Parts: sequence; structure tokens; C-alpha cells
Amino acid sequence: MISVDQARQIVLDTFLARKIALKTERVPLSEALGRVLAQAIVADADVPAFNRSVKDGFAVRSADIRSVPVTLRVAGESRAGDAKTPVLAAGEAIQIMTGAAVPSGADAVVMVEDTERADSASRENVAHSFGAGTIRIVKSLSEGANISFRGSEARCGEELSPAGTRMRVHEISLAASVGLSVVEVFARPRVAILATGDELVSIDAAPASNQIRNSNSSSLAALVRQAYAGCSHELGIARDDPADLRKKVEQALNDPSGCECLLLTGGVSAGKYDFVEPVLKDLGVVFHFDSIAIRPGKPAVFGTRGNQFVFALPGNPVSTIVTFQLFVLPLLGLLSGTTAGDSMILNARLENSFRQPTGRRGYLPAYFTLRQDSLYVRTVRWKGSSDLAGLARSNCLLIAPENQAEFTEGSTVQILMA
Repeated sequence: MISVDQARQIVLDTFLARKIALKTERVPLSEALGRVLAQAIVADADVPAFNRSVKDGFAVRSADIRSVPVTLRVAGESRAGDAKTPVLAAGEAIQIMTGAAVPSGADAVVMVEDTERADSASRENVAHSFGAGTIRIVKSLSEGANISFRGSEARCGEELSPAGTRMRVHEISLAASVGLSVVEVFARPRVAILATGDELVSIDAAPASNQIRNSNSSSLAALVRQAYAGCSHELGIARDDPADLRKKVEQALNDPSGCECLLLTGGVSAGKYDFVEPVLKDLGVVFHFDSIAIRPGKPAVFGTRGNQFVFALPGNPVSTIVTFQLFVLPLLGLLSGTTAGDSMILNARLENSFRQPTGRRGYLPAYFTLRQDSLYVRTVRWKGSSDLAGLARSNCLLIAPENQAEFTEGSTVQILMA
């Protein structure tokens, strides 16, 4: 039995040792969310392309407003999208809107809130253009105030997001801003999913008293889609019969369309009818581990056949989800083109005390909240690795180290984000 960290490292090292050349494809930007960039996003122009006001107000020369209050003549206006802007002379101000080009001669923008009409004894918010007239400036500013200068955000040709980046909304917006309507991304890994067990029925069937619905295939398919927009193929249910199991595993591994990763659930314990490991071995799968010091999920199996990766995960639903997140997800990240596939781990303040057996690292369903800029977490009520209702009450997993039995309220713990 190996540690969680050793198992994760074995998965990563096994992939890297194969030096797999990943395929790429070009997709419309509208379909790129969750995909991994195979090209860098590069600025096609200086950003901003001109000196731009970041406030509504008046463009001025800072030298004219060193001593305030001071009255300046309003010589025109500059609006966002104007093809031409007026030139500012000494003693003048030009009304300007957020996003508009700063007129030549101006080196600062005074906010509307720091101005008043020159003919008013009290400050009045000047929110509208009023053409020829005067404005009183009541706050001095230094050169460059409230101006975003040309190229201050990015220079033409600058790499804004490197290849290997997962496309979030941020990257979609960034790609659109530089004119990329089509992007090159790494091809999605193809994952086959096979549930095993005589007790399983399809999710639209009414189970008998000795049966349960096959929730694992649905959860794994959802996890694959969530992971780097991967694609999956559900192969249904293999019965606890070596011949049926072998037929369906062969179908997955020899699929002409290609299967880079096979996920099985169930049949990996030490029971009389647990045939997964013997069948995989007989089909040429080389095992890299078959037992992990983890709770839940101890009997997880990882193997390879050439450049195909095989995970046989425990059949209890919570064990399936936990072991996927810890061991399958990093591999799918690498198969998708990322340089790292780690999940987010954060520190949080524990809100309840509990005990756990030592010897295996625990991943316990828990619920975190953010209060006053600090994370707090509490374990949720659950009855073990088959309790999906308990898992649904959680939004993270609390990591309980294998050598610690007592966890006290108020202590700092780590959580794995779901």
C-alpha cells in the first residue's frame, strides 16, 4: 500500500516517461471554454492603442492646476470613439469621457467630482458637456493622473497567455480582444467508462431490493466533461463474469476511434467476484499500483497498456469521485496539454472537532464558508463511501493526515476544493 502522494507521482511520471505527442485542432472561440491553448495569445497592437482616460472629467495640463482653485476655459470635448480629438492649449480644459482619447497637450484628467462651475459659489457636479465656458478645478493632480498610457497594458507582439493555459472566461475575453475568432487547442482526451457489478441497473430502471442504480458512470462522465472539457464514452455495465468483463474491456481498449484512458468502477476489492484485475492483466495491462493509503478509496488501481491509461476505481460512489479527483484528474490535465493538473488546496479554520483512524489519509466531505476574509470549514454528516446524500451536502473535501487522530475546533486544516 503506497501513500497518496506516491500514487499521484507515479501517475504523472508514467505519463511523462511516454513522451506522448499530443494532437491539436482549431476550434471557434465560442467552443473553446475549458479547452487548453496549443498556441499563445499575443497582442496584435499596443493596449491601449492610444492614451486613454480612465475617468469622466476634464483633460488638462498638470502645470495649469498646480495651484487650486483655478479657472480654465473649456475648449471642447473628447468622447470614446471619436476619430479626432481637439488639441489642448495652455489655460484650457477639454471635457473627456471614460475610454476617450486624451487630447494632445494634456497630461492629466481631473475627475468630474473635483470640478465646479466657475460661476457657482458652491461645488456642483458637472456631468454634462456645456460647450464654450469655464470650469473651476478644485484639486491639483500630478502628471499622468487618471490616464492609461498607450501600451501600458500590453505591447504589440507581447505574449499575453502562454500555450498550456486552460481557457477560462478570462482567456476567452483576452482572445477576442486580439481578434482571435478561432484558436488552436489541444485535442480532448477520449475516455471510456465502464461500471461493473451484478447489483447495478441503469439509472432509468426501477431497482429491486438487491440492486442499485449505476450512478458512477454518470458522475464520471460529468467529471470528465468538467476536466478540461474532456469527452467520454459510457460503455454501460459489465456483469461479475470474466467473459462479459473481458469483452467490454477489449471493446474499450481496441476501439478504432481511440481510447486514451479507460475508467472502470467496482470489482477491485478482494472479494470472490472481483475480476477486474485478473482480466486487465490477461489483456496486457501493466499495473503500477493497486492499493493506496487513503480513506475512502483504498483499492484503487492504475495501469497502462502501451500509451493507454487504465484506472480501476472502487465501486462505492464517494470513493469513485474522490479517487478520480486525486489521481485521474492530473492525468487528464496532462493529456489535455496542461503543464500541471493539481487541484486547489486551501487552509481553513475548523468549526467542529472529530476523530479519525490513523494509517490512511482521509478525504472527508465538508462545507466551507468565507467570513471576514477567512475560510471556515466543518465536516458534514455522512455515513461512509456509499453516502451520496452526505457528499451532496458538501462543497469541498477536508484532508485528514494519516498520522493524526484528533482534530480540534479552531485548528487549521487543509481542504481540497470540489
